[in-house]
Amino acid sequence: MIAKWIKFQILDTERQDWTRGYNTARQYFDREGSLDVPYEHQEGTYPLGRWLSDQRRAFRAGTMSSTRADELDELGMIWDTADTAFAENLAAALDLNPTYAWALGSRGQAHRQARRYDQAREDLERALEAEPDSLGCMFERIMLDTVVSGLGACVEQWRQLLASPMVTADADLIGCFDLFKVLILEPEAGVTEATEVFLAGGQEPEVVTDMLDYLAELSAAGDELADRARLCRQLIAERAAV
Repeated sequence: MIAKWIKFQILDTERQDWTRGYNTARQYFDREGSLDVPYEHQEGTYPLGRWLSDQRRAFRAGTMSSTRADELDELGMIWDTADTAFAENLAAALDLNPTYAWALGSRGQAHRQARRYDQAREDLERALEAEPDSLGCMFERIMLDTVVSGLGACVEQWRQLLASPMVTADADLIGCFDLFKVLILEPEAGVTEATEVFLAGGQEPEVVTDMLDYLAELSAAGDELADRARLCRQLIAERAAV
């Protein structure tokens, strides 16, 4: 009984803390029109910048409920502050040329990771119309289909993309595709071993960050792929933290 009471008190306190943080973020957004909040910023005595940073960390780790993620998304949450300037550059590029495949693909990826699936699909289809042979745009669209419909509905799409010969000199792209090939098509080859090979490839930090984001999306898929994605993500996160 005491243990249950303590657990209830902890959960109740956590809910109150989250509600206070959300309400403070809403007040800031209503005043400033944005949630681009510096980490050290405080609203009165409340550490809003740190609270928002904690929410991003929970989202990337896959420990945030979909309800909370949706509420923050509707509020205008900036999930990755490093992407803010990049997003502005994308908008400028699309103003110059609405058919820039790389810009449409990048914006489609951002929409998908923010669970704006209709907008993501529109951008990714436009990107592939502009550049039908873009491996990156193909990858992002199949990721969208997998997140929305599950792996079972997309295995053949992955097989066509990952099992076909790759004509590219991009070592980072090859490393990412090789890891996904094991995760999705060849799990018997060993997820741990494939992850070690990926990490030994010397990928740039931003490539590792992108991979963690992709794996977080797949971890939430709730099918047979989720467990493999979680294991892979854990291994990469542990190595990145060293």
